[in-house]
Amino acid sequence: MINKNYTDVIIIGAGQAGLAISYLLTQEKIDHLVFEKKVIGSSWKSQRWDSFKLNTPNWMNFLPGQISARPEDREAFTNHIEFANQLKNYAETHHLPIIENTETRSLTYDSQLQLYRVETYSKNKEIIWYTKQVVVATGSQNQPHIPSFASKLPVHIQQIHAVDYKNPNQLSKKTVLIVGSGQSGCQIAEELSATHKVYLATGKVGRSPRRYRGLDMMDWMNKMGIMDQTTSELKATKSPELTQPQVSGVGPYGHTISLQSLSQKGVILLGRFIDTDSEQLYFDDSLYTNIRYADQFSEVLKKKVDNYIQDNAITAHIDDYIDSADLADTTTTVSLAQKLATTEIDTIIWSTGFRSDFKWIQLPILDDNAIPIHTDGVTSLSSVYFIGLPWLRKKKSGIIFGILEDAEFIVQQIVVSRKS
Repeated sequence: MINKNYTDVIIIGAGQAGLAISYLLTQEKIDHLVFEKKVIGSSWKSQRWDSFKLNTPNWMNFLPGQISARPEDREAFTNHIEFANQLKNYAETHHLPIIENTETRSLTYDSQLQLYRVETYSKNKEIIWYTKQVVVATGSQNQPHIPSFASKLPVHIQQIHAVDYKNPNQLSKKTVLIVGSGQSGCQIAEELSATHKVYLATGKVGRSPRRYRGLDMMDWMNKMGIMDQTTSELKATKSPELTQPQVSGVGPYGHTISLQSLSQKGVILLGRFIDTDSEQLYFDDSLYTNIRYADQFSEVLKKKVDNYIQDNAITAHIDDYIDSADLADTTTTVSLAQKLATTEIDTIIWSTGFRSDFKWIQLPILDDNAIPIHTDGVTSLSSVYFIGLPWLRKKKSGIIFGILEDAEFIVQQIVVSRKS
């Protein structure tokens, strides 16, 4: 080859998505390399707090070549450190060609060589690689997002993103505002409620009961085919629910978490955080709407399960316990406060998600906002692919459970392309 730094396929990112692709390419005996900016599964270690557990039960968290369930703890939930270690063991067991501590700085196309040019940086040294095919497996959670108005907050308020939160001892001062009521925001609020005064600025997020009619709700969603809803079906129905619903994997078998259960633990609920100045924090009046939306989302899910059980003549018992966190909030008088003095808050935790960072890809496969343009992970170049994005092909694409199927599909495309 014209350059010793050549391999047939380059995979960028060594999380679960990149490792799955690498395993399948190894089975196909296709030469490839995986470049990882830090270490295998690093985001699971560095971007989660100490007590975090996966929100999906063990039977859903497997990659190609792994046994899909461990009978002794099928419905239990794995700690994030344990899962990161599983990824490392997976790579070592299957002798996957991972190059760690290697940052990918640019992806371009060399028209003269008719190869993709991947500029990497490792150990203070730039190394150029060439390849015929590229799989981008960096995911979409690359850059923590914080609203622009955060810059107007007074300096006495400590600001951290949820990605940097680790445990209650990290926050020496006692009054915390958590912004965002998705899975992370609710779980952090629940943890801090035992040691801190907590305010939670809410948003419009659905809720799922952890268990219903004898099974984890993820079990039912899989049985009913909800996890296999395709991206094209989503677009056709114009479904607004793109985020994962409120739920928690903490505890032996996880538990339901809701805005009202947080309120019962002392968390002070507010509407959406919309602006600030040096003296006041401002919230809208959406709190009641947000509570009702989550309640209704849960009721719809449970009704679907009931109908599925009836339509398929399934023997499923009625729960003999009361899931108090999942009871619709019809009596609580919510705070409609729309202002809060900045002097009341010591720390703000921004649980406001992430933004993607694909600007290093200098190819015509991004839109004006640098968002990947693809169909089922395949770009118009047909030799550059994406994996690990929410709704890449199906609803389950955004979680570990969807990686196996997506990886099999992408590798099939790679094999077909090599033959053409």
